[in-house]
Amino acid sequence: MNIYGFACFFQRIRKDLKDLEANPIKNISVSPVNDDLFHWLGIFIGPEETPYYGGTFKIDIHLPDDYPFKEPKLKMKTKIYHPNITSDGHILLQEKHWSPANTVGAYLLAMYDFIFYPEIEWEATPSLEHISKEFKWDKDKFNETAKRWTQKYAT
Repeated sequence: MNIYGFACFFQRIRKDLKDLEANPIKNISVSPVNDDLFHWLGIFIGPEETPYYGGTFKIDIHLPDDYPFKEPKLKMKTKIYHPNITSDGHILLQEKHWSPANTVGAYLLAMYDFIFYPEIEWEATPSLEHISKEFKWDKDKFNETAKRWTQKYAT
């Protein structure tokens, strides 16, 4: 990549960050890690009507060198009981939620909904199969466990 291309990507990242600072999103905050504009820490607050209520969830956000053409990479730093998030924090998406026209803020809002309002519309990976089945067939038990994990890991 030439210096002009890198400068354009850098400008876009700065614009997205400034937009988030000027127009904060309820229950979501972000800040660069050690002034690195390609590495951010996100904080998501669990919404009231979910078993994640009261939790503070940290998310590692890496913006690729060719952002906005490639989506930000997110990884949960806070342990969460979820049918689409592995024990090591990888967020498993069935479909792409990214377009270069998106901003980081719009993407984080979509990921917030994905995390706190899970849906099961596809076959889970073997490591998450028990959580997916519980979510689908015993929602009360799922909610109880998710709430317990939130109290244990996200406070």
